[in-house]
Amino acid sequence: MHIRRVLPLTLIPFLWGYIPTAFVQSAWIDAFYFRFINAWETAFLLFWGWVGFCCGRLPEKPLKSILMGNATWLFSLGLYVWQFQLLDSVQRSPGLLSLIPQLFPFGVYPPCLG
Repeated sequence: MHIRRVLPLTLIPFLWGYIPTAFVQSAWIDAFYFRFINAWETAFLLFWGWVGFCCGRLPEKPLKSILMGNATWLFSLGLYVWQFQLLDSVQRSPGLLSLIPQLFPFGVYPPCLG
């Protein structure tokens, strides 16, 4: 695989976390998501393992491959620290900047929607 194909794969956790967040008030959450939450988490872990495998096979140096595979995670962690540790509730952005770091881990640790 080439780096141009692997990097977009590292953005999938944001989408994976956004799906249940977008439908939080819908019947889809009760009817589907909570019944199959273990399958949802397992599918994400399998996918993330495959992305790690792809990053490991990049023809780059090992350190660069590791950084490429974890670039979006590091970006998400940086946003989290900035929004929730360095800023108080008055200074925090109410929109996308505070939502993005919360979406990344939802594939493994789903949000409390109830």
